[in-house]
Amino acid sequence: MRAGSFVALVLVTGAVVTAAFYAVVDRKAAVEPETGQTKPMFPGLLDRVNDVDKVTVASAENTVTAERRETADGTEAWVIANKGGYPADADEVKAAVVGVANLRALERRTTRPDLFHRLGVRDLSEDGSEAIRIDLFDADGTVMAAVLRGKIDTYPTGLRPGIMYARAVGNPQSWLVEGRLSVQADPTDWLLRDMPKLARQRVMTATIDHADGERITVRRDTPETSDFTLDALPDGETAKRFDVNNVAGSVDLLSLQDVAPADAFDFAAATTTTVHSFDGLVVTARTIRVDDTPWTTFTAAFDADQAARAPIDENEPTAETASTADTEAGADAEPAPVTAEEKRAALAEAVQAEAKTINQRHAGWAYRLSDYAAGNLTKRRADLIEAPAEDDDDVGPIGPG
Repeated sequence: MRAGSFVALVLVTGAVVTAAFYAVVDRKAAVEPETGQTKPMFPGLLDRVNDVDKVTVASAENTVTAERRETADGTEAWVIANKGGYPADADEVKAAVVGVANLRALERRTTRPDLFHRLGVRDLSEDGSEAIRIDLFDADGTVMAAVLRGKIDTYPTGLRPGIMYARAVGNPQSWLVEGRLSVQADPTDWLLRDMPKLARQRVMTATIDHADGERITVRRDTPETSDFTLDALPDGETAKRFDVNNVAGSVDLLSLQDVAPADAFDFAAATTTTVHSFDGLVVTARTIRVDDTPWTTFTAAFDADQAARAPIDENEPTAETASTADTEAGADAEPAPVTAEEKRAALAEAVQAEAKTINQRHAGWAYRLSDYAAGNLTKRRADLIEAPAEDDDDVGPIGPG
């Protein structure tokens, strides 16, 4: 609650606020004499946000630790240390670091530890603590800021910051503050969520091989064909069109639930799903269940033979090729004609790079997907066949009789 609105509330409901006043409030506002503005909760931190090298966010139930680490190519990236060093969502890290640096103290609140529970700023070591603790460290491991975020009064909307309670760790003074600090301590919220993707529109075939030898394949002959067909469908049986198409789209719109190093599991008896695109991308998913929880790995490959047969629209020049021609011949020159083979070669190069990116990004990791996504990767033939219609002769008599 802002200082002005608090004064108005005092005038209207004096008795109630007087009781709260003596319980939890010291009415002194935090104002910088030089500017008349509310002061930062951590002065000078905003100027040093780029020095932050590690962030921990903890609650009574969870902890997430994000660290800046050097990658194989010599650059730096944020990773989740307690998720095996999996890449972190940089926006989540930024929200925590900048959120702490931008906290501004509005009004003092209680210094009495026995009243901290009312504001949600008790230490995490105390039973029933509702606080979220955020610690920022520099490269030397020195704590740059440590804060307990308590109850949120109003969440930020648009350009308006939120209003919440907070207390610097180790300091008995609690505050009503404004800022944007809605981060949580669930490590899965901090994971980089980009998953392998092979859109169904590109898919030519998808094959599922089960450890017991059962194999199912769905396919279509051209990219213009809307629906996929199920191989080896016996006469008299009908495939479930929706489910067959879902197998083809099993590596599209994947939902990440959790991640772990792949070597933590045994994939010897995995169900293997192999999806081929018309342009030569091959994505292989291997899925197991551990305590009824699905875990899946992904690898990719480039099929040069299929890429050489990739369907190409010869009448539509690629933006990249036209741009190159304009640059070389001048802005007023007509773009040079692009042959189907040149297009196919450019497409093949792009697909090769796509496969390489998938492997670099996802090799060595096992993903817990949603049950729906895992189900599409592990369908059985029986799951794709319509149940036979009931024979009217077996229904029995209808009506009185």
